[in-house]
Amino acid sequence: MPDMHKQSSNRLIYLDSFRGLAIGMVVATHALGYSQLEQENAQFFGFLSRTIAVPVFFLVDGVLFTLGQQSHSDFNYGAYVKKSARRLLLPWFVFTLLYCVLRFAFEAMDSSSVHVVYGQGWRTVLAAGYLSSFSAQMYFLLSLFLIRSASRITLILTRASSFHRTLSAIVYMIFFHTLPVQSWFLPGIDPVYHALWGMQFYLLGVAIVPWAPLLMVHGHWLSAVVIIAGILIATFVQGMALSSQFLLLLGFYVLFLSCPDRFKLLASLGRRSMGIYLVHIPLVMKVFSVVFSHVIPPSTPLFFLLLTTATLSTSAFLTSIIVQSAYGRIVLGESPKTL
Repeated sequence: MPDMHKQSSNRLIYLDSFRGLAIGMVVATHALGYSQLEQENAQFFGFLSRTIAVPVFFLVDGVLFTLGQQSHSDFNYGAYVKKSARRLLLPWFVFTLLYCVLRFAFEAMDSSSVHVVYGQGWRTVLAAGYLSSFSAQMYFLLSLFLIRSASRITLILTRASSFHRTLSAIVYMIFFHTLPVQSWFLPGIDPVYHALWGMQFYLLGVAIVPWAPLLMVHGHWLSAVVIIAGILIATFVQGMALSSQFLLLLGFYVLFLSCPDRFKLLASLGRRSMGIYLVHIPLVMKVFSVVFSHVIPPSTPLFFLLLTTATLSTSAFLTSIIVQSAYGRIVLGESPKTL
């Protein structure tokens, strides 16, 4: 049986596929905001997209951090945080500034729009940038950086037993969902709150790594059973949304783990997920929504599906162009020499 943790070009193909699915769901989630679907359709597509969108990126980062510590006996915290700053904070700053300028121009031209930048004081503008008011996806970069900044603590878990990793993840989830955590933070998309929210998925990634060999042996039927169970629970059992979400995350993780070479399109999207994530809104999706709304009613599922597909494919194409330049790779948080 091949070792899924040893791939040519140092890439873990199954994680690329998982991220490819996730970025597709992220785009679909934002497409819902531009659509006017009936409530039943909106709930259906919303469940499918939100359940396995951003949480996957936290989970995958936990897996990668754990695998990295298995192959290295020492850990340079300063170097890790510095690399994370280049990978996450630099793109956050560049794209937040870009979307702030675009928002200013839009508000200056449209007096009827809600003014987040135009005519506002610098403190209000800074707060808007922090809360991702210019473009809703930006919070994730700050949140993941905060999680990585806590790697001195999570490092301990990567060296613990399988039982203690799993127990720690479960205990954290219980505390997070029991305490009124969200009320402690600013209203809006607060990156610190979302770091705490994302940590439950990150810890799941840390905990799941030791179980990978066992999951791979039974992956083909186990993934189907777990995914179907997650869908059935979400459909017929009220108050079990969180359980359904974790079952779906685990089910798809096992699916990609056991069939790493069968999802080449998703793997291709996964390798471009950072660029797609950064560029797909607001401009790309807004342009397509305006164009499509002239020929297809926004209330139809066809509008939603076309908007999602067009935005995803165009964003992937734009990313492939951006990374041709060393400066483009730097802006996307990549190495200036390699993608």
